[in-house]
Amino acid sequence: MRAFRYAQARVRGEQPEPPAVARLTGAEVILRINHTPVARGQSWGGGVSLAEACDALLAELDHNLPAGRDVVEADHRASLIASATMTMELAGALVPIRCDTFADASGATEPGLDAIVVRKAEATTGMFPLWALGSGLEAPRVLQACVASAAGDAAAAIPGVPDSEAGSAASKFGLAYYRARTSQIATLATGGEPVFLTRSGRVVPSTDVTLPALRRLTDQVADHLCQRVWDEGCIGQYQYLSGAVPVADAGGAALAAYSLAEYANWRGDSDQARSARAAATTLVGVLLRDATASAPAAEIGFKAKEAIPSAWGSPAAEALTLLTIRELLAGGEAPRVDGARLTRLDAAVAARFVGERWDDKTDARQRGVVALALAARAVDAAQASPTEVSPAWEQGQRAVRSVFRETPPERLVSQMPWLGRAELMLAGTGEVPASTALREMREQCWRVQVGGDEPDAMDLAGGLVLSGEGSRRPTWHSLRPLGFLARMLAEERLTGEADVLPQLARVVAGARFTRQLAADEAVTALALEPGRAAWGIRAATWDAHQPVDASAIGLLTLRETVDAIDAAGKRLAARRKAQSPR
Repeated sequence: MRAFRYAQARVRGEQPEPPAVARLTGAEVILRINHTPVARGQSWGGGVSLAEACDALLAELDHNLPAGRDVVEADHRASLIASATMTMELAGALVPIRCDTFADASGATEPGLDAIVVRKAEATTGMFPLWALGSGLEAPRVLQACVASAAGDAAAAIPGVPDSEAGSAASKFGLAYYRARTSQIATLATGGEPVFLTRSGRVVPSTDVTLPALRRLTDQVADHLCQRVWDEGCIGQYQYLSGAVPVADAGGAALAAYSLAEYANWRGDSDQARSARAAATTLVGVLLRDATASAPAAEIGFKAKEAIPSAWGSPAAEALTLLTIRELLAGGEAPRVDGARLTRLDAAVAARFVGERWDDKTDARQRGVVALALAARAVDAAQASPTEVSPAWEQGQRAVRSVFRETPPERLVSQMPWLGRAELMLAGTGEVPASTALREMREQCWRVQVGGDEPDAMDLAGGLVLSGEGSRRPTWHSLRPLGFLARMLAEERLTGEADVLPQLARVVAGARFTRQLAADEAVTALALEPGRAAWGIRAATWDAHQPVDASAIGLLTLRETVDAIDAAGKRLAARRKAQSPR
């Protein structure tokens, strides 16, 4: 903290003595005004890094924000600098790493915590994690950029080209590779006190995960999703540090629509429900248009016009759109789509599974959600004709059984939450045919849940390290099964009395990780537009992207989690009452 106070004093124009920082190898200081970086200073000078980084920061500040020509301009400049926020990263000891390929950097470093450093003789090049986060660079690309800079030749660092891979470049140019653990400190608002960050955010304590807090978070995530929708589509993978706002694809837009429609029914008669229902209705209209067109660029500040998404031809998008319409109708909202188009959509979903066979376009990843749509059709048909076994009922049953049968037990989690929802929907109040498989899947998930006792993973606690998702650490994909695992807690058929408390602890831990992924005030302090980023679900704690899929799944998961914790609390209270002496 003394290092941060020193940097603040330097920005104010003072000349204090730099404090001694143990094992300091590098420092980076960034100044932001109105959430926009205006100056940055970096040094890899060892013990003098802090002073050198501040020197570089002030030189860049003078260049970007020159001294005023008169008293008025000077006062204006001083007021801007006084309003600035600051982030600082200090790098500790350099630890050698071996990277034969640039891809090896992912396994050799801790994302969001480690700086990547390249040395050539006495010259040092490096990139700090917060700057990499803002640049949208993962470890392989960070190493690639550092190698190109150290070698003085971009062609020296080309992934996949043997002579230009990381190992070859090290031999050819005499390079050595290192990682360095960093400390991150920042002021989150003008005049605010500096706070320590972990991967650009603050670790959410488990004590913050209360039922009222989770209800509030559910509303906040829903509000975030609503503001991503406009009359021609939906923002896709928002990058809150760069401000990039690409349009969502059909699957992402349909998932957003479904999660908002379901949330609206859950929220009841409220302003939040009406806003969510309106956004879902808008997206349904967009998704069911036949032709694609160009979205108006000026509406949400696009740099280039984007294609409007269409659900037609995408099995998952068609299924989610049909499910959204079902939720809207259940909430008393008639979607602005003509009957012929609805009939066409229903037929398109039904055609994905005929007899015992999935069509060629419905790959394994999409079958769970299509099975859920077919299960919904089955239930609706059964309710319409209670005394008849309709073709739709038989088709729904066969589709769900097909996915269970064809999915290896270790990959069943990849079909969540859709397949689990479909199973419970068809089971109604009766026995759950796949109860054993679902319980085994639950135990597999808990075996890969990150505990809260790992010093370098406190922000990851509660997340699931899922195989097949391309990361050795939990990401937003954890939320896909976590929502259904919460529903299992609420289901007496799947969670017996003796298991309620241990299962509740696991679900609450998962809720803590969901809350960690949400962009709170600490995260949005670094965003270009804090209001747009607020409470969106991040791809990972070290990733500045907010995929629309992540926020949509997050909304579904939070709703399930709130209901499950509430139900579990009532079960535990009833048990205590039954056991207490009269």
